Amino acid sequence: MKNILLIVLLSVLSVQSKAQNLSIPENPKLEVAEDYKKYEDLVLRCVSYLYDNPVNVNGEKRLECMSFLVKWMDGAPNVTVFIHAELVDMKEFEVMFAYMGAFVEYALGHEDADELKIISYAVKKSVSMYEKNEDHLKKGKVMRKLLRAKKKGKLDSYIKDVYR
Repeated sequence: MKNILLIVLLSVLSVQSKAQNLSIPENPKLEVAEDYKKYEDLVLRCVSYLYDNPVNVNGEKRLECMSFLVKWMDGAPNVTVFIHAELVDMKEFEVMFAYMGAFVEYALGHEDADELKIISYAVKKSVSMYEKNEDHLKKGKVMRKLLRAKKKGKLDSYIKDVYR
């Protein structure tokens, strides 16, 4: 019993520690391309934070990360996020942010990647985030289709068919 309590305590402290190390500016200067480039590391750390931490923990820090990502994506000259309604449900808020974050993450790390590869990565990462947090998230129509395709081993072909 003591071991279980110790593991839970260490997990909570680890999550809180990560959140405290993630300092997000309230009003980031995002005017020219260099401004956006300067914040790419923070963008990637926010994406990791949103993916790595449960959706029901530290909601304030999640909202800070989401808000910052929206500001950055709104004017980023080198990344344009494409959302397909059959791959991402705008009403599935947390999943949508997982998708957008993964899209940005892959696009920044693979500047020459084609759109289908980026979208495929983003969809798979958003499905994975959903699966990690399914007890706290609503499963909408889009996610049900994605999970069905994944279960059948046909997620890649489903994404490709929708993308066309």
